[in-house]
Amino acid sequence: MSWREIDEQYAREQRQRLQEMTPEPLFEAPVMGRKWCLRCGRRPATSILLTAGDMRPVLPLCTGCAAEWNLHGYHALRGIRPRALLRNLLWFKLRHPLRRPSAPELVQDVRNLLRWVRKMKALRRSSA
Repeated sequence: MSWREIDEQYAREQRQRLQEMTPEPLFEAPVMGRKWCLRCGRRPATSILLTAGDMRPVLPLCTGCAAEWNLHGYHALRGIRPRALLRNLLWFKLRHPLRRPSAPELVQDVRNLLRWVRKMKALRRSSA
């Protein structure tokens, strides 16, 4: 292994450690494609929350939920109720089985949200 390869490997590991230790701030951007709001689960999304560092999608928002985000910030995310969200998403897919977003796209959106939530909870526990 040359010194450059060793240096690149060290830089990758350092970047990974730094990403695991720092919180991911979110910002709002217009949504690309068809998404469904994952805060209320009732309306199509018009904007999406992205992480500032690596631009990963976290949470699609409808117009009303985006207004809540702009007014209350991170506190608006506490309004997500898992049982009601799941019920609303299932109701949407039962009524519109062929309409986009498809079920796998919805599952991927939920996984993106859960990834961010798990990281924030781990940081909260480690800082306490």
